[in-house]
Amino acid sequence: MKTFLTFIVLLSGVYSLSAQENYLQKANDYYKSGDYQNAIQNYNLYKSYFPQGEKVDELIKKATDCQQIMGVAKILFDKEDYENAAIEYNRLLQLNEDDSFSKRMFELCLKMIGKKTPATENKNTEPETENKNAAVKSYNPDGIEMMYVEGPSGNMTNFFIGKYPITQGQWMAVMGKNPSQYKGTNRPVESVSWNDIQEFLKKLNARTGRNYRLPTEIEWLYAAKGGKNRDNYKYAGSDNANEVAWFSVKRGSREVGTKLPNSLGIYDMSGNVWEWCQDCADNKKACTKRILRGGSWANGAGSSSLTIGNVSYSVKERDERFGFRIALSE
Repeated sequence: MKTFLTFIVLLSGVYSLSAQENYLQKANDYYKSGDYQNAIQNYNLYKSYFPQGEKVDELIKKATDCQQIMGVAKILFDKEDYENAAIEYNRLLQLNEDDSFSKRMFELCLKMIGKKTPATENKNTEPETENKNAAVKSYNPDGIEMMYVEGPSGNMTNFFIGKYPITQGQWMAVMGKNPSQYKGTNRPVESVSWNDIQEFLKKLNARTGRNYRLPTEIEWLYAAKGGKNRDNYKYAGSDNANEVAWFSVKRGSREVGTKLPNSLGIYDMSGNVWEWCQDCADNKKACTKRILRGGSWANGAGSSSLTIGNVSYSVKERDERFGFRIALSE
């Protein structure tokens, strides 16, 4: 019996050691995928068990350097400085050639550089393009960046849709308080009902003189799929959910724009927060339920897929998984 108990103790020690060493494998996997924040976290966990193991300080420094470069690259990309963003993403690839996220972003930068319309000699003459939506167009008159979506031939007209979900900072600027469960200025506002959003829109429109609104479900899905680009992806911008969506994570939503955008330059349409749409989900006269799309941080990757149906909740429902983005007719 004593021998058996000794065996169990030894076995549990081996299991514990294996679990600890698993932090190193997870960290390496995160590093290869370009998720440097989680890589650093797991390297540090591994270091707490094996201070001298695998030159871990060197690995932490390398991942930290990559994270800093990625931060600079993202800022440049968001400013539409695609040339310099491409240089930074290329620097990342020199440090980590397996970084699939940076590869995609580098390719996207090159694509955006190619789409830029050359300046004309006569500054008073508007450049001519065969395709009105040849380049990604943004519109930001009120501190909420919107992306242009050219409608298909038919009933849907051209419109603008939020580049990101409405953030907590943007909500507070209009409403004066933050209802979100998981606080962060650049995180999506959450724990807002459909009715709450109508109050936000009423105040925003009174302040700006515009007619911001929620997108219809058809508009939302069309934009998520890349509009006229007709992206044939499972998720908004990729077939790989890890590249474009926050899902199955703890401690709430993540800052907007920290994953890849789709081909229209729109972020977070898969994962992070479910997004309220304008459409009724029940009797259109009563309209006590409204539609949400996109999946959330708390749900699995499947909920972030564009191929699944919508969900619907009461217009009074507040949930830490629920947020929204706004739209504006052209």
